[in-house]
Amino acid sequence: MRYLRICTLTVIILISVVLLAGCGGNSGGASNERRVPNEQRVQNDLAENARSPIPATQSINSIEIIESETDNDAGTHAVFSKVFSRDDEVAYINYMWVRYERDAERNWILTAIALDRSNPQTTSPLIGANEALVRESLMGAVLRIGEDDWRIDDNNLEGFSIASRETNLEQNRDIVIATVELKCDVLTAEGQMHMEFRFDNGWRMTSHRMDAPFTTSVQQHARLEATDSALIGVIDNRSIPFSSAVARSESDILIDRAVGDIAGALLGMPFLSGLAQTPDPSAQTISVSANEISDFTVLHSTVSNKGRVQNFYCYFVLGKELATFAVNANVTYEYDAVSGWIAQDVSFVTAVQSVDLSGTRWTGQCGSNSTGINARWMQFIMEITEFNEDGTMRATMNFPGEQYSHTSTGYFDKSNLTLTFNFEEWIQLPQRFGREVARGSSIARTYETSLNGYFHIDDLSLKSIWQRDRNIFDVTLAR
Repeated sequence: MRYLRICTLTVIILISVVLLAGCGGNSGGASNERRVPNEQRVQNDLAENARSPIPATQSINSIEIIESETDNDAGTHAVFSKVFSRDDEVAYINYMWVRYERDAERNWILTAIALDRSNPQTTSPLIGANEALVRESLMGAVLRIGEDDWRIDDNNLEGFSIASRETNLEQNRDIVIATVELKCDVLTAEGQMHMEFRFDNGWRMTSHRMDAPFTTSVQQHARLEATDSALIGVIDNRSIPFSSAVARSESDILIDRAVGDIAGALLGMPFLSGLAQTPDPSAQTISVSANEISDFTVLHSTVSNKGRVQNFYCYFVLGKELATFAVNANVTYEYDAVSGWIAQDVSFVTAVQSVDLSGTRWTGQCGSNSTGINARWMQFIMEITEFNEDGTMRATMNFPGEQYSHTSTGYFDKSNLTLTFNFEEWIQLPQRFGREVARGSSIARTYETSLNGYFHIDDLSLKSIWQRDRNIFDVTLAR
């Protein structure tokens, strides 16, 4: 009897174990899959199934089954769920449909997963904008540094770091202060950028500005040592253009051009505009030699094109034999990545400082323009006997071949190196027409020399400006 009880108890225990095994647990075995999938089962399937819309970079925190429907006759089970997932930076909420079907052994098998397009994905930030995104957001930004625009790109962004940030995840806002170092061939520029980001399915920069003006410095290899001697060396052997036109105002020149343009338009002859700008016969070039330069000084300098162009504005006195000039020179250097600094150009603004022709003797030819190109040239000697600070002067005009001479009074315009002489009185009457000259006849007046001309600095010559009722002449300084 006692043996029978023991056998009966054993059978009951075995039956209980089988029933418990059939009722569930979370072992994942075939008997467990017969149960209608619960939240944990759905979450596991979404996390592990290759067809899941949730990327492998995201982890599913939890799901919420909003509704489900089981059709036992058809052997289907559908779940509509809200899925909470995240990666290192962003939290995501997606709405999904998950479908199961019974197999022959009445196990629920996952057959389909689909996003619910009527409920778009929502996102929220877990941290502020990462450093790589902040750096990338700077690309293409244009900064006004000094007088230049710097466009940030991978080639000139030498250094980058985040100095500080103020992140408000609830307001989806991140304010970043980034330290930026830029570099070109010559300069480095360093400063801080104030950058504001807004989160809308990802961080996006909405504004940027310099937190304070950037500072620039010249790289060691690109330093330009423009000493006085170096600048004088650049100016040496150059030529300064000069003419009587330098005394004319810019407005005068513009008026001349406008008159030519208007006349050409009215007459249908546009070339008149060019005729209005006829060459100045007094135009000349004045050579510059280093040994003629004194009082040299650099007034100021400028830097442009991100340091690649440097201009030095200089002043010096140019001492020629009979005149001195106050000269402002602009020396331009440009930087070449291979050759370094190269002096490209020198421009000049020149003013006559002083002229002294007193006691000078000039020899050459003089003739009358009344007969046009067939003017008869005569040997001519002119001695300037008086030359005053106010420009007034006196001279003797001698025609040794014709054996007559006279005195003249004149005026020298220092600003444009032009001179004028008019007959004063006879020293020696022309022998051939002495009587007519004495009587003041018209023949006599042809011998009264009147000159208009200009002083040519390098040639040490005085040359005429062709003008009606004035003599033509070309004389050089006699040694």
